[in-house]
Amino acid sequence: MRRLIFRLVGFVAVFHAYVYWKLRRGFGAGWWSWLCFVWVAAFTLFPIARYYEMAGTGRFVEIFFALTITEYVIMGMMASMIVAAEILKVVLSLWDRVAGTHAEDFVTPRRIVTLPLAIVLCVVVYSFYEAWDLREVHLVIPAPKLPQDVERLRIVQISDIHLGGVYPAGHLRRVMEMVRAASPDIFVVTGDLVDGNMAGRGAEAGLVSDHEARYGAFGVIGNHEHYSGLEESIEFMEQAGLTVLYDQAVSVAGITIVGLDDLTRVWPPGLKTPPDRFVLLLRHRPDVIKTSRGKFDMQLSGHTHGGQLWPLGLVSQRMQGYVQGLSKQDGSYVYVSNGTGFWGPPMRFFAPPEVTVIDLRR
Repeated sequence: MRRLIFRLVGFVAVFHAYVYWKLRRGFGAGWWSWLCFVWVAAFTLFPIARYYEMAGTGRFVEIFFALTITEYVIMGMMASMIVAAEILKVVLSLWDRVAGTHAEDFVTPRRIVTLPLAIVLCVVVYSFYEAWDLREVHLVIPAPKLPQDVERLRIVQISDIHLGGVYPAGHLRRVMEMVRAASPDIFVVTGDLVDGNMAGRGAEAGLVSDHEARYGAFGVIGNHEHYSGLEESIEFMEQAGLTVLYDQAVSVAGITIVGLDDLTRVWPPGLKTPPDRFVLLLRHRPDVIKTSRGKFDMQLSGHTHGGQLWPLGLVSQRMQGYVQGLSKQDGSYVYVSNGTGFWGPPMRFFAPPEVTVIDLRR
């Protein structure tokens, strides 16, 4: 762990130093450059902050972690944009040699940092706005296996809130107001409700428990529940009124709900589902387990955050196969939520948070 921390510190120091060097070339030296240097030096401590945040050392470290990773994202954007500007300068230089023009003169050291600064500022402002722009996504799924006396069953899904970081209780209250307004028959949480030390979070647990779902609430374990301590995470989820399905199946309102742990990679051998019932599978990660094919009618997942910050969704798609939205695999529906909260920086770009309302209709 210590070796990994030093590697992260080294990587962070390099791209921070690169941005600092380019800013100094563009704007010259002065008091601001020393202030910038102190700022950069302070935020290279992120890996150490993250290490202690995982150990649950308190609210201050959680806030420092969120601020630090937000700064990292902004500096990463800045470094990427400056590199793009440098590549543009090389392309224009080659064009000048071929066409005999002087286009390269336009890309001065100051402009190489000024334009990226303007673009990054616009992206950051919009990303902060979108992180709180909670939306309702409504799906209608044909479900001929519903009981004859049930025309519609409404499921409301939230995912990836990451309580324990800087997600405020006030916004969680808004989420649960939206959940109740949808009048759910079944309320589900598809992982990463918990992130970090949940001691003293009874208020948040009380908010989640106030779901008013007719047939109850169910949750599954995500990767961050494991990171935060499985026993403590399950205790919080149960305190929040969730029935935690840990590689289990339950019969509710004429359907079968199966919940798989995030670490489960094969369908549990002893887990049986009736073929004549609609089977709803809750699994945090959106990939479809090969051994689960043909055993469920719809899978609800999260984990990807819809990419959270474009173009990270392209990376997620490469790794997960699914990033967001509804798809169909081997006759079964798979829906991947954008997530209701965020991880790390309170930022989203082209991946707004959502509360998902799914109507199963016979």
